[in-house]
Amino acid sequence: MDLKKLSRKYGAKHVAAAMGVTERNLTDIRSGHYAMTIDDLYELERTFPLFDPTLTIRRLGRIREEKGRSRKFRKTQAKGKQEKTA
Repeated sequence: MDLKKLSRKYGAKHVAAAMGVTERNLTDIRSGHYAMTIDDLYELERTFPLFDPTLTIRRLGRIREEKGRSRKFRKTQAKGKQEKTA
């Protein structure tokens, strides 16, 4: 069960509490605006036995890549800026 399904089944408030974040932060994480931490994954897996970190990583990784928020995109942006100033 990925983060989205987990939130639907147990409620955003309960999932956010397990992660130690606000519901708004959880919404931002689920939408790909903020990256999840290893600590988040650890707490979710420990609290919810049905939670599948791999599904969550794949889903959120794809969303972040599509929105240009992944670390890979930031590296590409930085290279482009260096080339323009040179």
